[in-house]
Amino acid sequence: MLNAQECMLIECLLSRPGQVVPKEVLTQSLGAHGEAWGEPRLAQTASRLRRKIEELEPDWQPLRIVHQVDYAFDVVPVDQATGDRATP
Repeated sequence: MLNAQECMLIECLLSRPGQVVPKEVLTQSLGAHGEAWGEPRLAQTASRLRRKIEELEPDWQPLRIVHQVDYAFDVVPVDQATGDRATP
């Protein structure tokens, strides 16, 4: 089960599926919900979310960290070895 922070993060990322969303945009958007969000909290929430998704679907990891700076949520599975998107 996802907690409120994880749900807010997914909601924010799914508003731009497959696109790279800069950390600054995420922290500003998530902070608009009345809670203080910074990079450490974002990284911790993203890490928990990745683990939970991996427990349910070990072969699909939609939450990517891009260049250790930004995040993206892929709605179509990506082959981790080649980087190619699977066709739906």
